[in-house]
Amino acid sequence: SFFSWDLFRNDFLSVFKIWEGGIAIYGAVIAGLLTAFIFCKKSEISFLTLCDLIAPGLILAQAIGRWGNYFNQEAYGLPVSNPQLCFFPFAVQISDAIGLHWHMATFFYESLWNMLVFVFLIIARRKWFRYKGDVILFYAFLYACGRLIVEDFRMDSLYASSSVRVSQLLSVVICIFVLLYYLHSFRNSKAFNPLPKWILAGINLSVNCFLVIWLTGLIHFDGLTVFHRFLVLASASVVNIVSLLILYGKCAEGDILYADNKN
Repeated sequence: SFFSWDLFRNDFLSVFKIWEGGIAIYGAVIAGLLTAFIFCKKSEISFLTLCDLIAPGLILAQAIGRWGNYFNQEAYGLPVSNPQLCFFPFAVQISDAIGLHWHMATFFYESLWNMLVFVFLIIARRKWFRYKGDVILFYAFLYACGRLIVEDFRMDSLYASSSVRVSQLLSVVICIFVLLYYLHSFRNSKAFNPLPKWILAGINLSVNCFLVIWLTGLIHFDGLTVFHRFLVLASASVVNIVSLLILYGKCAEGDILYADNKN
């Protein structure tokens, strides 16, 4: 409603008519985290530990929930005109008043990415992570990287302006936040990193600053095709993920927080 004020300013109570649409996963996650934080404060439970327990199930639920878009025929992508690409899972048929048309199956792309993130979190939690909050932070970071790419192809994105997609900008902000958090946390870390922290941070921040400038339209690249935009966003996401993984570094097996064999 904040980004669609023109639709609600004359009937503010319609904001609460969620059965007419308007529910977004970011709002649900934020509201859930605030509720969990209040619960942990009152119950004297570690908030980060609770979030680490919730994160794998949350991303799995998002992966499954995206299939609801298939049955509702929503959250689909750009039209697909090449007959050789008119097949599922690359594309999906959407019906309208005219007939059936093929569109990119963006709901499936995100569902598949979320499933991969779920597998990574389950494995990394027992084999790699060594700090409270690692699971929820990597969940947020990896989900944002995937959403950054998929959102660019959707036809029902929420826009902050004529050309700025809210989810993409929020994804970049999340990536920057997680990077800065780990930079602050690892300032005295003894974990093995093959590159100095400032180099990794510089690469990561440069990529994200470029994305912000590009996504907000401050710099225009005329003539970019859909495939070229995908390459730019995919390359940026890969650099983000690789640089953060290197920054995290290696650790001794005994330092893994949630390992089954930890003493």
